[in-house]
Amino acid sequence: MRNAGYTLIELLVVISIIVLFSGLSLAYYNQFNSRNQLDSQTQQLVDVLNLARSKALAGENFNAASCQGNNQFWGYQFDRINASSYRVEFCCGGTDDNAGRCPNASNQANVVQSYSISPFTISPLGTNPILFKLKSAGTNFTAPITIQVSDPSNNSKSITICPIGTIAEGTSC
Repeated sequence: MRNAGYTLIELLVVISIIVLFSGLSLAYYNQFNSRNQLDSQTQQLVDVLNLARSKALAGENFNAASCQGNNQFWGYQFDRINASSYRVEFCCGGTDDNAGRCPNASNQANVVQSYSISPFTISPLGTNPILFKLKSAGTNFTAPITIQVSDPSNNSKSITICPIGTIAEGTSC
């Protein structure tokens, strides 16, 4: 007469299958979560770039007291502080330095907002920040600029800023 139960081998096979599926689903969940965080940080960066662009298009002067007399209001610029931090500044000063930079970029009073996306990184921007000029005058660049947002696993997404000031996810204008 046979007992109505399961053998040790049957139990081990079932437990092994459960552990295998649990491990696979956890790995896929982590990958899904990482992708969502990268999408979120990229969208935040696009939103900040659009904010700087829309303020420049509207000619909105953040600090009118600073832009009087010989201090001309140039627009808003996006400036990378380090690999995972950036800021938006209003640009007010005498004359353009002909390198496409805001004349008073180092002035902390000009900072509208600073952001950090650690542990994500932004690359490359080089030495020149992106200046969105007033009233649809475009940017300070003559060719499209592509910014990469990367996560700690080296997954990345691209954002392209066209010379006319349009901003798009991906690598084309």
